[in-house]
Amino acid sequence: MGQKGPDKGAGGKSPNLPRGSPELVVPGYRIVCSPSNQVWFSTRGLAPEMAVAEATVRQHRLYGWNQRAHPPATA
Repeated sequence: MGQKGPDKGAGGKSPNLPRGSPELVVPGYRIVCSPSNQVWFSTRGLAPEMAVAEATVRQHRLYGWNQRAHPPATA
């Protein structure tokens, strides 16, 4: 994910499915299957300017699959 990930920072969507979930194929999404029931997310800004790095990090949005039509703002 992010600037160095498969979407090269272009804003890809990656649902994280729990272990044992049925296979999901959805155009426009890169499906990620967790090997456990715990999923952690962390990120960092790679831009040399602090303001640009922070703005990039704040573009990440975390929400439930059932909220995908109207995702809430991430704090």
